[in-house]
Amino acid sequence: MTTQLTPQPSLEKLVADGAFSFDALMDYLAEAGAGPGGVPQAPMVASTPPPPITVSDDQRVLLRRLAVQLAELSLPDKARRLSEQERREFIAIFADVKSGKEALVSAETALRETFANHLDVEARKSASPESPVVYDRHWHVLAEGEVTAPGAGYKVTRELRGGKAVRLTLADLQCLEEDGKIDHKTFLRMTEAVPATRRVDEAKIMDLLAKRPELVAALAEVATATDRTAAYCLRKAK
Repeated sequence: MTTQLTPQPSLEKLVADGAFSFDALMDYLAEAGAGPGGVPQAPMVASTPPPPITVSDDQRVLLRRLAVQLAELSLPDKARRLSEQERREFIAIFADVKSGKEALVSAETALRETFANHLDVEARKSASPESPVVYDRHWHVLAEGEVTAPGAGYKVTRELRGGKAVRLTLADLQCLEEDGKIDHKTFLRMTEAVPATRRVDEAKIMDLLAKRPELVAALAEVATATDRTAAYCLRKAK
């Protein structure tokens, strides 16, 4: 018995059939990373992770002292002159609060780094030659994940941002014309006249692609994606 495989429609046919919106098409082309000739660009792979971030003993002492100070702090309930003792006390506490903010930022950074390292280990377990690990500029894995614990009311999630197509510009189309990827007539059909210049007309581009889907290859030349970044969020556990 011979299994007959159903041919999958080409990208050009999908575009001609209206299967994409303009934004979805540009996102697809940007994600594919098609450079000249349509060859996908190799993902960035890191070599070594950065050293871990730590919270100093002085910062830990400061936070413990500040917790006691704030619990016992009694501020005036109306506008009045502060006594000498109040001024001395409040100035000292205010100084600790300012320093405490720096300590909290350091602590948050340290915890975020710790959660990131945990998620990196989990992500590398599922990596393969066909799906290599890709890193961000902080040398952490660009992969979604979450850190959970039984009975915890919250979880820490790593959520990806960016990776969408940069908005197509008039300069992009002008470059395509200068490079001979499109002619001037096509350039005009992809844009509309406005005072003193022209601007990209996405609706006109989609209408044109329905008739000339081969122009997708030209758009792929200028389709670029925004940098992908990771955000570490605290979410309620379900």
